Amino acid sequence: MERNKPDKFMAVSVVEMMILLGIIFVLCAFFYTNYFKLMDKSRLIVARTYVLETLPSALESYKIDIGDYPEDDQGLEALTYPPVGTEHKWKGPYISKDNLQDPWGNDYLYTYPSTQGDGDFDVWSLGKDGIPSSDDITNWRMEN
Repeated sequence: MERNKPDKFMAVSVVEMMILLGIIFVLCAFFYTNYFKLMDKSRLIVARTYVLETLPSALESYKIDIGDYPEDDQGLEALTYPPVGTEHKWKGPYISKDNLQDPWGNDYLYTYPSTQGDGDFDVWSLGKDGIPSSDDITNWRMEN
């Protein structure tokens, strides 16, 4: 009996391999750039949510229990542990200590009473660059 032997040796040529690697490279570059755009957008959404909803809600809960918002020297840390003299009224924590930093690793900022907007307090993030600029995320309307 004679065995079936392939007539031609099957292999991938260098040109075919280069084309495949080129396609993989283009796809990786496309997904890589879109991934970081998506991550930047996600961080912005998280920071806005905290500045406009989460922190104001926690501050309102604090005010209901204590009778007033935290003072400037107490800051947002008053939401995570009771300031001196409020231990008997404080029913927190109102927010996790881990949530006092924005998605870029900077502390959320707080001022009471408000100096910027029409509300009772100011809460803001310095944004991606970490310095006061037009990319800040605030609970008041910023003029361009």
